[in-house]
Amino acid sequence: MALSNELQRREKANRIFDTIEHRIIPNGLPVGTPFVRSIKYPCYRAAIEAFRLHCGEIDENELAKVNIFTHLCERSTTEEVVEDIHQACPSLQWEADQLYF
Repeated sequence: MALSNELQRREKANRIFDTIEHRIIPNGLPVGTPFVRSIKYPCYRAAIEAFRLHCGEIDENELAKVNIFTHLCERSTTEEVVEDIHQACPSLQWEADQLYF
C-alpha cells in the first residue's frame, strides 16, 4: 500500500515538474545545458521554498528535478518563478508524512 501511494505521489510530482518546465519552454524543446553559468541563489531558494509550501516536501525523486528552478530563475524574476510554481500547485499536493523513505 505504501509503495503504491509513493508511486502515485511520484507520478504527480513528475507531472508538476513537467508543467513548470513547460512554462519555461512551451514548445517542449530541451531546457538547454544542465548547468547555468551563475545561479541566482535568492531566487533558487525562493523557488525551493515555494515548491515545498505549495506542492509538498521534496524527496530524492524530486532532487533530480529541482535544477529546473535554476533555469526558471535565469529567465524570470523571483516573483514570476514563485507564481509559476503556485500555478502548478494551487494547493498542497502531499504532506511530508506521505513521503516514502
